[in-house]
Amino acid sequence: YTDNIDDIYAYNRVLTQVEIEQIKDIGNYCFKPDSNLISASNITQTSADITLTGTDTYDLAYHKSSEPFSSAVIIPSVSTTTNLTGLDVFTDYNVYLREQCTVTTDWSDSILFKTGRPIGRLYVNTTATGLNSGVDWANALNSLTDALAIVEANEEIWVAQGTYKPDVTDRDISFNIAQDDIKIYGGFNATETDLSGRDFINNPTILSGDLQGNDDSTIEFVNSTRDDNSYNIVVVTGNNTLIDGFTVSDAHANGSASVQQSGGAIFKGSTVANLSVYNCTINNNVATTAGAGIKAEQNINGTLKVYSNIFKNNLARYATAIYSYTSNNFTANVSVVNSIFYDNVAKNNGSTLGYAGSAGWYRALGSSSTMNCKLVNNTYSGNVDLGTASSINNFTRATIGMGYTNGTFNGEVSNCIFWGNTTAGGVTSRSIAQMHDNLGQNITVDYSIDENNFASIPPANVTNSLSSDPLFTNVGSQDFSLQTGSPAIDSGDTTVMPFEISFDTSGNPRVYNSVLDRGALETSCAGTCYQLTINVVGTGFVENNGTALT
Repeated sequence: YTDNIDDIYAYNRVLTQVEIEQIKDIGNYCFKPDSNLISASNITQTSADITLTGTDTYDLAYHKSSEPFSSAVIIPSVSTTTNLTGLDVFTDYNVYLREQCTVTTDWSDSILFKTGRPIGRLYVNTTATGLNSGVDWANALNSLTDALAIVEANEEIWVAQGTYKPDVTDRDISFNIAQDDIKIYGGFNATETDLSGRDFINNPTILSGDLQGNDDSTIEFVNSTRDDNSYNIVVVTGNNTLIDGFTVSDAHANGSASVQQSGGAIFKGSTVANLSVYNCTINNNVATTAGAGIKAEQNINGTLKVYSNIFKNNLARYATAIYSYTSNNFTANVSVVNSIFYDNVAKNNGSTLGYAGSAGWYRALGSSSTMNCKLVNNTYSGNVDLGTASSINNFTRATIGMGYTNGTFNGEVSNCIFWGNTTAGGVTSRSIAQMHDNLGQNITVDYSIDENNFASIPPANVTNSLSSDPLFTNVGSQDFSLQTGSPAIDSGDTTVMPFEISFDTSGNPRVYNSVLDRGALETSCAGTCYQLTINVVGTGFVENNGTALT
């Protein structure tokens, strides 16, 4: 014992427990309190109850964990429960005790508690400099990974413009969406208070697999500049997920495990019932098997909604942009709507032969399964299918695969444009075919355009469709808007557009002049344009040259 000695009491007998307890109170002396005496409860966003065990009286101190003890607030003479108020939202705090006896003891070790955060939304901004709590734009989290780690079911994550990567060096790590019922929105400038105020076209929010930032422009299966890229950028294991307003780019799914060879941009877990991907650009992704863009096996009844997206410059051996298929006994409801697919390629990976489906392959694969697939108002152009697997040829190789192996395939193609898609030698490829499956039992095509007149589909199932040039404005500059005089203008079926879609992928109103255009881009007026909005009050109505408007 090397410290000072105070009073010494000598006894010539064994002391009782009561006597021992009394000794500690001689001279009103006490020891440094144990932190086990402190507990925090009833924690809210700005308050907490601090409860002390026992009957003694203490001084209590607390401060933010990010600040030194010198900034602590000290409350004297606390003996039961003290309510701390005015705390900062979603912040760590340390709490200590000391006891006033003959001498004042040292402060106890601290306990730690964290105040709550507003339930409902987290904010992410890579350049935010506040408290990084995620409770608002000023204090946004810097990392989407951090937000996904703390998000709770039925919450939203708003992500500001900028580039976000799953990790610095580890290709195995992805943005993992594990909670159910999560909505993740990109495209903010970090000032918005309402979702309608965001502009995901001019405020790009990029989820990038280019971990080292060293990729060149070559999109190939073998490229040394991409050997450090993420295998999968987004992995969805939570049910009812919405991904809205992102650019997801530069995955390189060339790993040894099967999950690392497909679903480069977005990999949907097979037991996830429902996934929605809206307003995203999915580009420059590579998969050594399938689904460089989206891979979605349905091992449970559910839906895949792909609305208002752009898939471009992706590469795989087959089903490059989207690969969706069913497992035994399950039903998949897939809707791909208002989207553009261009410059996607399906081809051989060296000696490993490829198939086709550069813009997608939808399959009723499992026994007693059902694939219900709707393709509505999509534009397919410049996609290339070069796979030479022995089971396919120019009659079965196509831009889109629609087939069944054991189940039932029901397909509806409406208001779509297929133009300028090719196979070996620059030959125009078929728009829809069975690949190496059987052609889907129930495929109908309506109000669509294809150079080959949808040659693989029974003629009786093709109605109101054309083989006329849609007159894209400038394919070379990837402008798939329609020139004046295009047969696609005001010639679509307006009834098939889902109610959720109000705009095309360029931000124009989806319906102009009361009739839907074919393809993914709506033609608005030429020259100076005006839009008149009339609100009818009560029982009134509006007429246009004698025709009632609704």
